[in-house]
Amino acid sequence: MKFAIHDGERKEAEANLKGAICPVCKADVIAKCGNININHWAHKIKKKCDPWWENETKWHREWKNNFPPKWQEIIHTSKTGEKHVADVKTPNGLVVEFQHSPIKAEEILARNTFYENIIWVVDGKRRKTDEKKFKEVLNRKSWAYNFWDNSRLLRDWSNIKKPVFFDFGKPKLHCIFEGIIFEFDKTDLIEGIKMG
Repeated sequence: MKFAIHDGERKEAEANLKGAICPVCKADVIAKCGNININHWAHKIKKKCDPWWENETKWHREWKNNFPPKWQEIIHTSKTGEKHVADVKTPNGLVVEFQHSPIKAEEILARNTFYENIIWVVDGKRRKTDEKKFKEVLNRKSWAYNFWDNSRLLRDWSNIKKPVFFDFGKPKLHCIFEGIIFEFDKTDLIEGIKMG
């Protein structure tokens, strides 16, 4: 996690910063600051906290950093008391989830139901062939044109009924929503989210 509670304030992990707690489960956390992974907080003792929480990659952190820190890692509580940490939650209640790791369809559905007002940004370069297969499906000259099952990204994300933006590390994102694929400018998406 990027933020923990230290002396009553949300703080990013820093070397030698001690006495912080997890904002969700209130367990002790320690700052992990080194040269290999991005700085983060980790529970001192392996503990069940938010089961949707996953380790962050550089890609994940870079996306979150496009938004104000006060919008990042926001605890969302349901009417039943269930708590989960949204990657980004805007003041108007839009949740933006950034997904690099593999995720099961059941968990996507659970998050969509829990957050309701959600969009996804998916790392399209996680697997070596994802971008190639995605582009083959969009290429009218390809044998795979319009065969969505040929692309794992489209197969995994096309039926979730929420906007999904695929990031291939370029200025344009590809969005799929309600069975339609279109290009979307990355900066326009970021600014649109910020403006509400």
